[in-house]
Amino acid sequence: MGYRVLDIVVLAVHFAYLAFIVFGGFLAWRWPRVVWLHLAALAWAIGSVSIHYNCPLTSVEDALDRRAGGHPNGQFVDRYVKGYVVPHGHDRAIQLAALALIVVSYAGFLMRRRRSRRSSAATHGPGAAPAT
Repeated sequence: MGYRVLDIVVLAVHFAYLAFIVFGGFLAWRWPRVVWLHLAALAWAIGSVSIHYNCPLTSVEDALDRRAGGHPNGQFVDRYVKGYVVPHGHDRAIQLAALALIVVSYAGFLMRRRRSRRSSAATHGPGAAPAT
């Protein structure tokens, strides 16, 4: 039973990772340092999809599932996402929607960053009154 619980925990972490890939850019609006972690997660995801290497979380899930007496087959997305979270035949539409959310999040991040720098320059630029 312990391996099954650990398998479910890793499964939850995997879903959180997928959510972070899609929505992590929006977290960077509030916490700008998250952007580097998000870019690394995006790079890993893009590599996994394009080069087809295994995600370490999938390997851990498979090992735990085997220890719990299961018989894992296929990748995480094929097992838990396609047909459950994403209806069959809508993979491309969901991928494009996720891509659009990522692009919008980074456009917003860059706009907020530029606006923040302008206001900071206006406040602390030449001719600004010194802070007391």
